[in-house]
This record gives sequence, structure tokens and C-alpha cells, in this order.
Amino acid sequence: MISQPRSSFASANSARPNRTPNSPAAKPQGAQPFNSMRNFRGPSFPRVRTTIPTPATFGKKLRVMVVGGLEEIGRNCTILEYGDDIIIIDMGLQFPEEDMPGIDYIIPNMNYLKGKEKNIRGVIITHGHYDHIGGIPHLIPVLGYPPIYGLPLTNAIIKKRQEDYKGLRPLSIHNVNLENKLKLGIFEVEFFHLNHNIPDSMGIKVGTPEGVIIHTGDWKFDYQPVAGDAPADLQKIAKIGSEGVLALLSDSTNASQPGHQISESEIGTNLEDIIKKVPGRLIIGTFASLLSRIKQMIEIAEKAGKVVAIEGFSMKNNIEIA
Repeated sequence: MISQPRSSFASANSARPNRTPNSPAAKPQGAQPFNSMRNFRGPSFPRVRTTIPTPATFGKKLRVMVVGGLEEIGRNCTILEYGDDIIIIDMGLQFPEEDMPGIDYIIPNMNYLKGKEKNIRGVIITHGHYDHIGGIPHLIPVLGYPPIYGLPLTNAIIKKRQEDYKGLRPLSIHNVNLENKLKLGIFEVEFFHLNHNIPDSMGIKVGTPEGVIIHTGDWKFDYQPVAGDAPADLQKIAKIGSEGVLALLSDSTNASQPGHQISESEIGTNLEDIIKKVPGRLIIGTFASLLSRIKQMIEIAEKAGKVVAIEGFSMKNNIEIA
């Protein structure tokens, strides 16, 4: 079962507009019904091996609920539930549209989990972008402070941001590495390396009694990544695929468009050409969490004999953390 409840709003004032399900903002133009692939004939894949029902699993169902990030940019959050066990993957925020005055940001709607807080075995974060971590200060207290699992840089950004929210209990944060295997209730969780424009990005393999669920987080295949990153672990990905996958939850912007994205190292070549040719001051704007790009600009400026000044609260924090 896949469901997509409406958003909750974190607002600067008491007026909180409600989107209707049929509004253009709630239903993106061109969205296709879920069964639009019914007649698709693609390549054959390995048959998925599922667990034979036991007394512990008989009558239970696997539920996959996307409560944010589906056909939209922002508030990424997915809930997996089997019996009395629940895990959450990512907990992001989304910035408001022009028709939403007074709204600072939008967070996932967690009403489904009311009364089920004790069943949440963990929250797994794929990477440190705010559209994947931004909802944590607002939602973790409501959910009873379940443990959070992520790679070290991701967790460091979460901890630093939490300092802006006084009066909350300390978070239960656990560093993982890509070789770890977690047992979270009925779920068996493993990780694999993927490339993104922030270090410490990973995909997640979730073993369930019904089969394997793959959640990629944000990704692109980059064979020449920057910032000391390694290419995606295609060998591990292929091994997982050969063993059978029940469902692939994949997030890659513009993946529906033909062609492929250029490498971050190629972007660095373009940046170098710009920075070296500019005779005077150059002002560059970028996301504060785009650490690999920031590293590129600093290294290029050093080669060109230019001085770098960093401005912006989050920019300075993230560079200090990195």
C-alpha cells in the first residue's frame, strides 16, 4: 500500500492554509496514475524470493508509505511498517511556494504514527541535505525521540542544527558505516555507497518478510567524483539486484529525461575557467550543504592566487563541520 498524506505546516503565524488534494500544488501537472506502467514490457529481472509465512508473520502486511518527496522537491520521508515494527527513512522539510504567505517551511504529515510511537525502531537518514533532515527538530520530539542512524557527516550536520532548537532532549544519534548491518525489529538494514553533491550519501537495503526494499536516497552515477569521494559501489548494487528486489524507491532529479548528468569534476573544470579569467572580485552563490562544490571553489581560488571570503550562517557551520 502506498499513500501520500497531505503536508503539515510549520508556520510563523497562526494562519495555516490547507491545500486541497485537487489543487495544482498538491497534484503536480502531468502526474501519471500509479497503474500507468501496467502494460510496460521491459527487461526481465531476477524473481524475488520472499519469506514463507510463519506464525510470527501470518496475516501481517508490509506497508510502504511515502509522506513527502514524491513528485516534488522537498520534505522527503518514507515510512515502512510491518506488524508492530516501523522504520522511517529521511525526515526533510520543503520550502513554501509563492502562494503560501506566512509559511516558513512544510514538514511531513506524521498523523498516521499517532499512538504508534513505541513501534518506531529507528530513523535512517540517507544524507545531510535539509530536504532530508530539516524536519527532525520538529518531528522527532512528537515521535518520542526514536534513534537516528546516519553516516558521520550527516549526523554532525543534524547535531549542529539541533543547537538552534533550545529546550529539546538530546537526540539519540548513531554513526554507521557502509559495512554495518542493523536489526531494527523485523527489518534487516544494510547500506551501499552512492554519489551525490554532498559527501556521506548512501542507499539503503531493507530486508523484510515480504522481500527486499531498496531506498536510494538522492543519487547520480559519477565516475569521476570530487572531494575524495569514490564512485558508486556498483558491485554491491549488482549483487543486491541479483538476489532479488521487491521494490525500488529511487530519487534522482530529472531521471525521466534522456541522457545523463555530467560529472562533478567536469563542473570543476568550468568553474576553474571562470575563476581564473575574472580580473576582479567574483561573487558565487551556492547551497550551504553543497560541500563538494565549495571545496572545488576554494581549491581553484588557491591555484589562481585569489583570496576567499565565506559568508552565510549555514555556510560557515557546514564548512566547520566538514
